[in-house]
Amino acid sequence: MTSRNIVMALSKLKPDVYEKSIIFLKDFIEIMTHLEVGNKRSWKPSQCGSILSTTSILDLQNIYLNEKGFHFLLTSRFTQDCLENLFSVLRAKNIIPNALQFKNDLKLISVSQYLKDVSRGSYDEDDRNILSGFICFR
Repeated sequence: MTSRNIVMALSKLKPDVYEKSIIFLKDFIEIMTHLEVGNKRSWKPSQCGSILSTTSILDLQNIYLNEKGFHFLLTSRFTQDCLENLFSVLRAKNIIPNALQFKNDLKLISVSQYLKDVSRGSYDEDDRNILSGFICFR
């Protein structure tokens, strides 16, 4: 579900690997559907989320590989990892921020990514003072 390169992507270039992947995903849905956690016979949120995510990927791969003719599908592009990482950073400073705190922290995080030197960059480090009045807090 988190393929980040062509080798691990869903692709019809190797039909046998593609079929095994689709069968595996369908089997996973079947396992999660019949899984019983605890004494109650109701589904847990993790079961619902896993089934929904896997079903969505199966539907999307059908659209993009079969109907639209894409060569491969990188399933990692459909995850929320980046967003979850951002919220993790925001909550590290304040577990339950109000709207103003959230907005200000988001501004700080957004700007701070440009203040760090890039080690693989093709430019020299600028040793001048950084202007500090560009974020307006009210």
